[in-house]
Amino acid sequence: MNEYAPKSAADLLADESFLLYCSGDEKATAIWEQQLQLDPALREVAAEAKRLHNLVKAELTDAGAATRSFKTLLPPAAIPLYKNRNLLRQPWTRIAAAIILLAVAGGGMRLLMKDKTEQPQPEQSITKSKPAESDAMPGSNIATLVLADGSSVVLDSAANGEIASQGNSRIIKLPNDQIRYETAASSASIGFNTILTPKGGQYKLVLPDGTGVWLNAASSLKYPTAFTGRERRVTVTGEVYFEVAKMNNRMPFVVEKDGLEIRVLGTHFNVNTYADEPQFKITLLEGSVAIRNKSMANPIVLVPGQQARFAGENGSGSNTGKPELLSDVDVEEVMAWKNGRFDFSNADIQTIMRQIARWYDLEVVFKGTVPQRQFAGKITRNTNLSNVLKILEQSNIHFEVENRTIVVKP
Repeated sequence: MNEYAPKSAADLLADESFLLYCSGDEKATAIWEQQLQLDPALREVAAEAKRLHNLVKAELTDAGAATRSFKTLLPPAAIPLYKNRNLLRQPWTRIAAAIILLAVAGGGMRLLMKDKTEQPQPEQSITKSKPAESDAMPGSNIATLVLADGSSVVLDSAANGEIASQGNSRIIKLPNDQIRYETAASSASIGFNTILTPKGGQYKLVLPDGTGVWLNAASSLKYPTAFTGRERRVTVTGEVYFEVAKMNNRMPFVVEKDGLEIRVLGTHFNVNTYADEPQFKITLLEGSVAIRNKSMANPIVLVPGQQARFAGENGSGSNTGKPELLSDVDVEEVMAWKNGRFDFSNADIQTIMRQIARWYDLEVVFKGTVPQRQFAGKITRNTNLSNVLKILEQSNIHFEVENRTIVVKP
């Protein structure tokens, strides 16, 4: 009698030894091949699991990391057939593997992942190539800088070096698609610049005080050409990550969004204020921030790992009311966009498609009754749209792309 009767491919993908078998490990292969010869039903399930395993290319560093990732997403449904701890401790010198996406539906799960061998097959790779008409390229470092005098600079096409001079500030474009301000002491008047990223764009700049700022797609930052006076105040839209330079207690850094203020001295935090999201989210990574709006008598202070969420009455984010506070937030998921990934944890298809629409500069239309499934997993943002949709279609949701519009249907 077979002591291991997996119900699905997901059960096998929760087993460390099966992952090693998929990766070509000799010991695991010998044991699994013998078992598969004896059990035709298991052989059929294993073929499906291996197909999913080989669908998408990604990276992790070792078998243990892959196994830990699987077990955080999959329920304990299978009794491992083979656990050789010495084998699991051996380095994966030939492969790096990662979870890409898990579609969860009514207790059933599908995991999409891919090996990376020393000699990868080009046709199996996730690539960023010129897409067909029904495809789309991923976003890139694209932004426009609007200067205080109303003139503008298209940053992605500007040459490296000095691109503008304002009062006592020089604006320098760096070779890595970033801009930096170099400021000298001066009594020159202060103006305000605005950097804007379109859908399909992202950008980084270093402000005159040394603060690093990363803008996600469809975002903006308005800031002075030099920081003087009693505070450093900027205004945002969309999603922006800050690494605020420490100056002194007399000059706090203030981020404003329509009356909502985030006041800090020196810290790292992310602000998500997209108008089409159900909540405004402020996530603290390091240091502390004080959050206040017009309806709050006293500010709320966040500690690292906390997130404040402001929800509006009409199903969109709001800058009013008292926020919901969450502790031990998954910071990796929050910061995935900055690190070149989509990262979902129990996200519905609407949430996922909003991110895809912004990054690939597309519109999204839902047609029919789309299954309300929850998704978890990771995938690189540096790939064509078709690769992302191919993964999502494993959950029995279908897509058509035409004239810069994605139609989502059951």
